Amino acid sequence: MRKSHLLVPGAALALAVGAAVVVLPATPAGAATLDVTVPAPTGCGTAHALTAPPDATSVTLTIAGGSGASGHGTLLSASPGDGGTGGTVTATIPVTSGEPLTLVIGCAGSGTGSGSGGHGFAAGGNGGSGGGGGGAASALCAGASCTPATPTSDILVVAGGGGGGGESTCPLLPGGSGGAGGAGSSASAGGGNGPSGSNGSKGAGWLVGASGGSGGVNGSSAPANGGAGASDFLASGSGGGGGGFTGGAGGGDAGVCGGGGGGGGGSTWVVAGATGVATSSSHPGDGSASSLVFTVQPVSLPTGAVGGLGLAVLAGVGFAGVSVFRRRFQRLN
Repeated sequence: MRKSHLLVPGAALALAVGAAVVVLPATPAGAATLDVTVPAPTGCGTAHALTAPPDATSVTLTIAGGSGASGHGTLLSASPGDGGTGGTVTATIPVTSGEPLTLVIGCAGSGTGSGSGGHGFAAGGNGGSGGGGGGAASALCAGASCTPATPTSDILVVAGGGGGGGESTCPLLPGGSGGAGGAGSSASAGGGNGPSGSNGSKGAGWLVGASGGSGGVNGSSAPANGGAGASDFLASGSGGGGGGFTGGAGGGDAGVCGGGGGGGGGSTWVVAGATGVATSSSHPGDGSASSLVFTVQPVSLPTGAVGGLGLAVLAGVGFAGVSVFRRRFQRLN
């Protein structure tokens, strides 16, 4: 049986327990809720299990996706594409009393050799040969799992990862930069909505540069990891796409000489019914999560009933005190 909290608006309540009288502190008039802050777990790439407190009605948090890694530059070129930054989202989301939750913080992509995509809710795509890996998305889900395979109805909020940067193999021909997570236009999908990832930029070429990967757009596909960057023999590799509710696509390669395209950023997404939603797209490094602030709605009796109960109890204690005083006075006389 769930425990309830008794609130007594604007007054203290005295209760007789055996021979003792216990006085509960007064609560402010009109007080209806209280906030319970739970420190966010640390460490990216793994699932963290949480539980909403009893009588919780909502949780407010800020999460950010991991950024993409920069591409590789050869000795003849110092112009690899930069990795895209991760998306950030703040929201207040409805939850229920004792509800199990899972938080996953996305890791940034790596850029050593063929960059590896970061791990998280939705992994970033691996970079092509020399391209940077995409950053992973961060997310909060209802239940015991939080992956792209989790039912959409249980995915509460997602912060998209940034796309990886493209490689540069020739002088004056820079690689394309990765797109930022959650930086594009707004789109809806699966009972929620949020901004798409921005497109990766085009890599430079002597004739035609390599294309950048498209940013993930909510509703264009089921939740998925970021796409892998392209690479062919002797070609400049491109950046991997960022993970998101919908992952960004990997960039295109640039042929024998040129800059690889940047990967697209992953999309950010928030479940329907959320309030106080704010998004941005400039988070660097591994993803992050703020402390989780749960709003708790304790069970309370109607003001009149509680006031009557308090007066009755106080009156009972008062009458008992008068009776004891009367007996003592009679003995003295």
